[in-house]
Amino acid sequence: MPMLWSMRTGKAGHRDVQSEVKMMKAEGCYLTNSRDQGFTFMEVVIVILILGIITTLAVPAMNDFFTTETITAAADALVSAIYFARTSAIATGADHGVVFDAGSNSFRVMRAIGSPPDETYLTVEHPVTKRDYAMSFDDGPIGHGVDLYGAQFGENSYVRFNNLGVPLEVGFLYLEYGEKTWKIGVTATSCEISS
Repeated sequence: MPMLWSMRTGKAGHRDVQSEVKMMKAEGCYLTNSRDQGFTFMEVVIVILILGIITTLAVPAMNDFFTTETITAAADALVSAIYFARTSAIATGADHGVVFDAGSNSFRVMRAIGSPPDETYLTVEHPVTKRDYAMSFDDGPIGHGVDLYGAQFGENSYVRFNNLGVPLEVGFLYLEYGEKTWKIGVTATSCEISS
């Protein structure tokens, strides 16, 4: 009602109306048609349908991306451990290896002390964490849920390198996560990942 009151008061009231209009414009308040203030039911339905279609297309792609990233991280951790064992064998002159335990989805980098058949194995210290170089895919943050379901190095479930960095047996490791299966091959000169 301030507008009606202002109209009755003459020129002074006119100034009040003008200042009110200026304040409303400054605050972003405009008188508009009520039909321009919202969405119709059909517009909301169309937006929901479009979002549903985008979600349907994006979710499988995101799942595939996360599956690939998880198994890649696990494979990289294994390859790093294998290369660390190899370089440690060369640097120290003592046999080093990686022992794989498919039952617990884990592996350890080990150092051989002594000569066969009286040799013993000690877990090597990780160069960064300064803890035992051991990892489990069931408990750890890297490769969580990845299944280390096979390690074949002759009759052994470990790869061992001599002081020249040559593996005593070449072989393969198998990783599985979701629908993806990866194979890591260890040869005399390299370690290769294939899917």
